[in-house]
Amino acid sequence: MIYTVDRVGVDDRSAVVVSSGRASLRCVPLPLSDMVQVMPSIRIPPPHKGPLVLIATMGSARFDSLKSCLRHRDGDLSRQSVVKQIETATNITKADRLVDALAGAWAFANRAGHTYEQAAGIIAGSDVLKLSDNETSALAYRLSILFQSPVLSLLAHAISLAEEEEYSYCTLRILSDLRPMFSQDEDTEPVAALVRHTMKFSVHVEGRIESIVISVDDKALGDIRAGVERAMNKAQTLRQIAHKAGLRIVDLEATH
Repeated sequence: MIYTVDRVGVDDRSAVVVSSGRASLRCVPLPLSDMVQVMPSIRIPPPHKGPLVLIATMGSARFDSLKSCLRHRDGDLSRQSVVKQIETATNITKADRLVDALAGAWAFANRAGHTYEQAAGIIAGSDVLKLSDNETSALAYRLSILFQSPVLSLLAHAISLAEEEEYSYCTLRILSDLRPMFSQDEDTEPVAALVRHTMKFSVHVEGRIESIVISVDDKALGDIRAGVERAMNKAQTLRQIAHKAGLRIVDLEATH
């Protein structure tokens, strides 16, 4: 999920510029005495609101435990292992949402052209979070610390790269059914039956979930199974190649 920013600022010709995402509108020049510099406002994805509020309001000991979970570690990195470690160390339920919120915030901080402190301040100052002044300061400080975490940086970078794809997998259901076949006359008893399977893929598309439905038969399922098995074997080979080259593998199981 992507954080977007609405900015109000002044360009080099003293004109007011309002921008959102990639679009911008240049307004007529105003006297410098009439201009007010406005802090950018950020649009935080709704699923990330709760985790960010939690970071702002948790106690110091709990935050220290969270911070320790995101310190440097050797070897391959798994999103799911980080989630489980955070849940165990901090007693936070559904820590996957917290990890995704931190990854989204990190991605914003690294593409917005701000320092970590500035990006953290913009996020913490969002009206959507409805934080007190003390909580806003706490969130800004804590995010600026977490943004420098080696584990978060690597994991968030991988998630950001994965989200560059237009479609990303969410879930799959396969419904199998027996479809009766009737003769052309008035007989209401079926004369045969057809076995069909309906594959329903749920995919992420620009922050929303859409469905793709495909009807297949037994042979198609066999082709899909063979293709998946071949891909799994190639994945093992690619991991071995990466390890021989001294590269770490980042696994993003169940990224939403």
